[in-house]
Amino acid sequence: MIPAGANVRTGSSRAGQAGGQRTCVACGVKKDNDELVRVTVAPDGSPIVDWRENLGGRGAHVCPSAPCLTQAMVGKKLGRSLKCEVRYGSGNDLVLQLCMALDRQLETLVRSGSGARRMAMGNDAALEALRSGKALLMLVAKDSAGLERYTTLAAASGVPLRQLSDKAQLGAQLGRVPTGVVAVLEPGLAKAIIRALDRRASFE
Repeated sequence: MIPAGANVRTGSSRAGQAGGQRTCVACGVKKDNDELVRVTVAPDGSPIVDWRENLGGRGAHVCPSAPCLTQAMVGKKLGRSLKCEVRYGSGNDLVLQLCMALDRQLETLVRSGSGARRMAMGNDAALEALRSGKALLMLVAKDSAGLERYTTLAAASGVPLRQLSDKAQLGAQLGRVPTGVVAVLEPGLAKAIIRALDRRASFE
């Protein structure tokens, strides 16, 4: 199992900092920092999703959901929270930004896990990690011929499985030939990938 306290901001400049709670400016619900996304503004007043949390200036926190992101824009709540002029656009602007940020984050996470200590790559290595109890997450390319088999074996072992891109793209991210399956071995990385994938799927 993945430890509940494993950091989910892998790749963030604040990955090692302590947690805390913030309030969503749209719905008003207080949540842990890693349950929200930070939004700030560019010099021209355009809102920016600061998914790495490394941009300067005042920031507002919003639930990573289409309703809250849209309401933050449509309801013009960002300006009040940030205490500045915000150039509001479409209600979908922040949603699109977050989707693109999540895509970049996923690619960064997969690339960062390409070392042998963090991932078991390829059919034989991934299945051995699953059998030995080392696998914390199975990532399977959507066009993998073994998708059904991996799904069955992962479920039997109680290991979460997520589909990710296709074999060519997954292999390229790992610096390998086309790859159908990898097992994630490191708890923080596994949790970060699950969080990013599940958030991205919520917008589809």
